[in-house]
Amino acid sequence: MDISSLDRRQALTEWRDRQLFAVLSMINGAAIAARATLDEQLRDAALTQSIWDPTAFVRIRIDALMREGIYRQLDNLLGQAASELGLLDPQFVALATTIAESGTALEMPATPEPITPPVAVQPAADRKADPVPLTTPTSRFSRIGSLVGSGAREWRTKAIDGMTDFAASMSRTIQDRSGLDERMRRLATQHIAVAWMGDTGEPRPLKTQLIAIINEVTQKARGMSQ
Repeated sequence: MDISSLDRRQALTEWRDRQLFAVLSMINGAAIAARATLDEQLRDAALTQSIWDPTAFVRIRIDALMREGIYRQLDNLLGQAASELGLLDPQFVALATTIAESGTALEMPATPEPITPPVAVQPAADRKADPVPLTTPTSRFSRIGSLVGSGAREWRTKAIDGMTDFAASMSRTIQDRSGLDERMRRLATQHIAVAWMGDTGEPRPLKTQLIAIINEVTQKARGMSQ
């Protein structure tokens, strides 16, 4: 083995290490951003949205956020890796093309279908129609009744708005006190660790797929350098 061959093998090792570090940095950065955005979504989520199926609630959102973060950087990462590999030796150009196009073969975690909670429907017989206001224009009592009816409707609207705000506040308080938000944060961290940064699974975690691609290309390039 001549000196140039030794140099190429050393350069390939350094190339591989840079790409492995870049992969881990990309996925970890996407995970940090996804968890931060999930925290914001938890603050805005109603209790009925999250308590029914916390696992699906978290996975649907965290996977969407992770995919967005990964796709924003993936092409650049693979393109940079391919460019650096091609510069090491002209005979690596075909391998560089392979790694640049490898993003289309990657599988992302499967997102579960959300389970819709049952909706309580009030029976038609129990629903009451709004009272019909007095409409006779020539009657003084009709005008008074109309004013009273208008005031009552305005008061009812304000009362409904107030109850809506109160319900949202109570939902937020229940979530905080029950520890549901903290549980969903733990679910998000666990899901990312297993489905995105794990070593095994079906489909294989993204980290494992990218590492396998880099290692395979490195082995083929080393074989060409002998």
